[in-house]
Amino acid sequence: MKYSALVLLGIVAATPAVAGGPKPIVVNSDVPTARVHVTRADFASPQTRRLLNLRIGIAIESVCGSYSAIETSQTYMLDDCWDDARAQVARQLPLVGKSDTTIALVGR
Repeated sequence: MKYSALVLLGIVAATPAVAGGPKPIVVNSDVPTARVHVTRADFASPQTRRLLNLRIGIAIESVCGSYSAIETSQTYMLDDCWDDARAQVARQLPLVGKSDTTIALVGR
């Protein structure tokens, strides 16, 4: 199965603190990391895709930080981190078609 990267591009920078389904797992280390477990069921309907997007957005925010917590002059650094995290997700998401998987995000 092939899934469109557009699902990921729809993630907005401001994600709600609460989303349905499993929460991202944040691993403590010097470099921020997070994991999101993804199954084929996450693509079963528009609602489950939205919930997956929220979980991914929460994971990215835990790795990169929130726009509401930085000064305007730091926006470019956060943009770079979010872009990199989205690219990490886009590389790993096609693996879900073969079996359930965990998407790992690594910050900078």
